Amino acid sequence: MSRISVLRLVVGLLLLAVVFESAPALVSGAKSKLHPSQAAVLAVLGKGWGRTFTNCSQASGLICGGNGMVIQMSLNNSQLVGTIPSVIGNLSLLQHLNLGVNQLTGPIPESIGNLTNLSYLGLFNNQLTGPMPPSLAGLSKLQTLTLSDNRLNGSLPDALGKLTALLRLNLDNNSLSGSLPAAISALSLLTYLSISDNLLNGTLPDSIGALSACQNLGLANNTLSGSLPASIGNLTNLVTLGLTNNSLSGRIPASISSLGKLEKLNLGFNLLSGALSNGIRRMTALTRIRLQNTSLSGTLPPGIGLLRRLKQIDLSHTGITSPLPDSMGQLDKLTELLMHGCQLNGSLPALLGNLTALQTLDLGSNSLSGEITSFISNLTRIETLDLSTNQLAGIVPDTISSIQRLRQLDLSYNKQLGGSIPSALGQLSNLTVLAINATSITCPLPSTPCEVPQSPTSAFCQACSNFCTSCSSANDSCSSFASNPCTEDGTCVSLGAANITTASSNYTCLCNPDADLVTTAIGTLTCIKTDPCTSYPSNPCGAGDCIPSPPAPAAAPKKGRPPLNTPYSCRCSAGATAGLGANGLPTCVSPPPPSQEPSNAVAMSTGAIIGIAVAAFAVLVCCITLVFLCWRWRSTSQSRQLANQGWQAEADRSYRKDDFF
Repeated sequence: MSRISVLRLVVGLLLLAVVFESAPALVSGAKSKLHPSQAAVLAVLGKGWGRTFTNCSQASGLICGGNGMVIQMSLNNSQLVGTIPSVIGNLSLLQHLNLGVNQLTGPIPESIGNLTNLSYLGLFNNQLTGPMPPSLAGLSKLQTLTLSDNRLNGSLPDALGKLTALLRLNLDNNSLSGSLPAAISALSLLTYLSISDNLLNGTLPDSIGALSACQNLGLANNTLSGSLPASIGNLTNLVTLGLTNNSLSGRIPASISSLGKLEKLNLGFNLLSGALSNGIRRMTALTRIRLQNTSLSGTLPPGIGLLRRLKQIDLSHTGITSPLPDSMGQLDKLTELLMHGCQLNGSLPALLGNLTALQTLDLGSNSLSGEITSFISNLTRIETLDLSTNQLAGIVPDTISSIQRLRQLDLSYNKQLGGSIPSALGQLSNLTVLAINATSITCPLPSTPCEVPQSPTSAFCQACSNFCTSCSSANDSCSSFASNPCTEDGTCVSLGAANITTASSNYTCLCNPDADLVTTAIGTLTCIKTDPCTSYPSNPCGAGDCIPSPPAPAAAPKKGRPPLNTPYSCRCSAGATAGLGANGLPTCVSPPPPSQEPSNAVAMSTGAIIGIAVAAFAVLVCCITLVFLCWRWRSTSQSRQLANQGWQAEADRSYRKDDFF
């Protein structure tokens, strides 16, 4: 190896050391130093929140600009406690502030209005109290304001109207009161407005129709009163309208039919009255109509059948009357039809049989009469069927037993409904609730053998305990075995269920003429041929010789268990062990083959020795090379020193020694 090669090796090692030395700096490149003014603010915040902010990084929840000024603070779900210090208003370049899902208390500081560059402010899921500060009006760039799930009170400030860049406003689940300010109509870019679960009162202002970009309007669970303004029809981009559980009254304005993009209409639990307009036919995007617990009356308009995307209709506890329009039979995506406690009368509408996607049908507490017709069997996806508290007559049809997904069936309080419950209902494994008239509907009589083995805890058995007691006691019979316990040499016969406590005594075996009835070592009955050693497809003794035992008794009693009898014995070969097989009869078990682990261990040891030898040789070569390089360097140095002192002859000898190597 030349001196130049050695030099290159040294330089390479130095470069590698430099790379490793600089690696930590490269890894920490995502961090940046805080500006001194920001560091002072964060020191105050960290002291109150039990955190330490030393730099800007995603790990610390801070993102800074190139000048070290904080532009984003994301500390949601960080277990912060205490208040929001007013010093937070000094982070003047902050654009994104998320302190949601913590345990912050106290008011929202007025200084929050100094963060004029904010586009996102999220303080949701805390315990903040007090009113919304008027200084929020200074956040002219704010696009999202989320203060939901706190304890804020007071009225909505008019300052909200100055947040003209706002796209989303969520104030759900607080204690905000007062009326909806008219100034909110200035938020022309607003797409999401939700102030549900508060204490708002007063009426909906006509100016709400100015929120033309709004897609979600949620004001549920307040105390709003008055009528729905006709201007609500101007919100043509609405997808969800939620005004449930208020005190709104009057008729639903006809202008609501202009909401062609509306998918969810939730106006239940109000004082709305009048009939539903046929203009609803134009609201073809609807998937959910919830008008329950209102004073709506009249019949459903025929145009409802044009709403082919409908999945849920809830008109429970309204004054809607019969007949249901035939067009409803076209709603092939409808999964829930809830009309409990309406004013329906007459027979069950046959159109219901066309609603094959139904999972829940609740027509309870009406005045329906006539028989339960066979169309019910078309509803193969139904899980909940409630026809209780009507005037239905006749019998429960057998076809209802074909609805395999049925979980809850309520036919109670139909005094004229009689007959016997179809025993096939017991085959509905998903049935958890079965409510019937105990006085007019009877349970089926059990047959022998039992038709429908059932667990006494099932809904069917709770309704018909006598039937299921007989069934369940007969359940432990020939059919309870995975295969014929009497083998191919006999026939299993159930002996009934009276006073039976053990599995094997509930049956007997009728053995073929060339077989005997025996009791196995595990207590079960079976049939074995007279020469048992030849009755098996292979030697039953395995690693041994099969020796027939003396013949079993010529006849066995029809009931009961014969004396214990092993039809053969085994003479085990050397090394084999006598035992019982899975069928309870004798067999021989061979010892396991000798383990191969020692040879594997030797192989592993040989491989390890070879590896160690190779490694040792490599180390030896490296050591020899290192000694040679050191000697070469020392020899060269000595030669130069001798040359400098005029001892040229000694230097020549030294160089000749170099030639030798």
